Amino acid sequence: MASLSGGLAGTTGSAEIFVPEIWDPLIAEARDAAVVVATRVERHDRSIMAKGDILHIPSTSLLTATAVGASGTITASAPVETEVTINIDRYMHQAVRIPDQVVAQAGYNLTEIYTKEIGKSLARIVEDDLLGLESSVSSGQVLTAQADLDEDMFLNAIRLLDNANAPLDDRFLIVAPRGKMGLLLRDNVIRADARGKSAESTALNNGKVTDLFGVEVAVSSRVVTRSSTRRHVMFHRSAWVLAMQKKVSSEKLARTDLATTIVGWELYGYGEQRDSHVVVLPTNNT
Repeated sequence: MASLSGGLAGTTGSAEIFVPEIWDPLIAEARDAAVVVATRVERHDRSIMAKGDILHIPSTSLLTATAVGASGTITASAPVETEVTINIDRYMHQAVRIPDQVVAQAGYNLTEIYTKEIGKSLARIVEDDLLGLESSVSSGQVLTAQADLDEDMFLNAIRLLDNANAPLDDRFLIVAPRGKMGLLLRDNVIRADARGKSAESTALNNGKVTDLFGVEVAVSSRVVTRSSTRRHVMFHRSAWVLAMQKKVSSEKLARTDLATTIVGWELYGYGEQRDSHVVVLPTNNT
């Protein structure tokens, strides 16, 4: 009676030709940082959506009241107003060319897969641009670097925002994963009695730091590393501006060869609006 060998590759008489190789229908998609900054800054999309290449945002100055004169005389103020200018010049794209042979032989919807990945790549650029604004923050708004984030550093950042009369609502802290680790090592962050929350909802149990001292906390692996420090940022929504004239759009280009090209693109501008409403919290551990 004949017997088949156990399927060792290259073995004469092997039954390996009957054993198929299987490609799982589930794809391990590229993991990327979530969009956290673009949703937390002041948006001016509608203002620029129809036309224009420069966005002007008027900024009023504070007025100081004075006493009325003895005979009822008054003095009119002559405020000098300023503006914030945002250039709509970030014209970004990503494209993928898929040959017809690959489309015919692949067991996946490559158009759908790469359209999603193109969208992610364009979102990353916006996040990096916004986080990069920390480099233009004035030195008085940059705290002294230390090993890890702690309550004192956190409260000093809040103090600077308070001094600038930044509204208490819509304050955010964007931290790198190392910054989150530093916070999770603090008792006041993880203890239920310190947080005034049930034990089940504390960071000690769920590993999430969602807010602290009235400031919403979000984690991003794209926080800037510069001068050997991670540049975590605390800001009010009005500190930075984003104006998307053309949100992410994707399409198939006209065919020139036996291939399909998928392209995604976006057009936007961004910038700093209120320097006093953002604080940089540098930590030495990156």
